[in-house]
Amino acid sequence: MSRTLRLLQEIGGRQHGVFSLAEAAGGGAAPSAVRYLARTGVVDRLYPGVFCLPGTTDSWHRRLMTALLVCGPEALASHRAAARLWGLAGAEQEIVEVLIRQGRRPRRLAALVHETDSESLLDRRCVANIPVTRIERTLLDYAGVVKPELAEVAFHDALTRGRTSLTRLAQALERLGRRGRPGTARLRTLLADRVGLGSTLESPLEIRFLRLVRATDLPTPVPQHEILDAAGGFVARVDFAYPDRRLAIELDGYAYHGPRQEWERDLARQNAIFAAQWHLRRFTSRDLDQRRQYVLDTVRAAYASVA
Repeated sequence: MSRTLRLLQEIGGRQHGVFSLAEAAGGGAAPSAVRYLARTGVVDRLYPGVFCLPGTTDSWHRRLMTALLVCGPEALASHRAAARLWGLAGAEQEIVEVLIRQGRRPRRLAALVHETDSESLLDRRCVANIPVTRIERTLLDYAGVVKPELAEVAFHDALTRGRTSLTRLAQALERLGRRGRPGTARLRTLLADRVGLGSTLESPLEIRFLRLVRATDLPTPVPQHEILDAAGGFVARVDFAYPDRRLAIELDGYAYHGPRQEWERDLARQNAIFAAQWHLRRFTSRDLDQRRQYVLDTVRAAYASVA
């Protein structure tokens, strides 16, 4: 095996099977040697100056890395692609989306390309060996290109898992946000709402329920409320509650098919809530997706009946 091929395998092995002519030259390979390997089929040419190792799978990661190499060393995965790389809840689309310096847009590239000033390209990190916008910049960009509910789910997911903080998000918004920029108004609203609630929401399902209730005339319930018995002992922590009505609301992410012991513990917990003289209403993810009016009518009726 030639020294050049070993070098290309080393570079491509770190980058989902792809490499650029510039990277090969930086490692000491002659451009003519790389082109010879491409002409003879040892490596495959994808774009001018960008190649892949033979036998590599055509994956989303490889397509994204290829687009970044075509766009140059400053390019970053951004927007929906960045949100997926960061593993944010709800960001499952395999879109190739990149951020580049203004005026550097390549021709005939199979990707969504956004242009920015060079300073914004300093907001870079590396995830899965792919250069990507920092998570604060990612949340701002993502909020500008997806539906509000997806932006909200990703926002709360990043905070709940400790990927960022309210302070860092506020600083990023102050530095990068501006009037009319996509995502700015949405992120400001999300920050304001989160400060008002504290950092108590624990799942995308809870976010969806809270958004549903807030769009009505119902009062906003207290998230993650602890129920105590008459002696002040802990009974249970419920997803949402109207403490003045002793009304608890629980959200189940899927149909329950757990082991018998878990099912029995769940029943015991529910009985303890009833014994503490609380009312309980439970809803599933399917209810929030397909039966929203049923959820609202049930909550409204329960709220009124225990007044």
